[in-house]
Amino acid sequence: MRLAGSQEVFSTLARRFAADQADSELDAFFEAYALLQSKGYAPDTAAALAVDIAKGRVPMGEKTTRFAGIYGDAS
Repeated sequence: MRLAGSQEVFSTLARRFAADQADSELDAFFEAYALLQSKGYAPDTAAALAVDIAKGRVPMGEKTTRFAGIYGDAS
C-alpha cells in the first residue's frame, strides 16, 4: 500500500513533526528544571537531570502539595 502525496508533502510533514518534537522536549526540560530547582537541586545537577527527563531516560518527579505555590495552586 502506498500513501498518496508527493515527496514535498512528506518532507514538509517530517519537518513539522521534528519541530513539534523539539518544542515538547524543550518544554519538558524547563518544567523538569523548575521542579528540580524547587526541590533543592543545584543548578548544574538540575540541568543535567532535566535533560535526561526531557529525553525520556529518567521518569519525571512528582509535583507535591509542599511546592504548590510554585505551580500556581493556592491550596
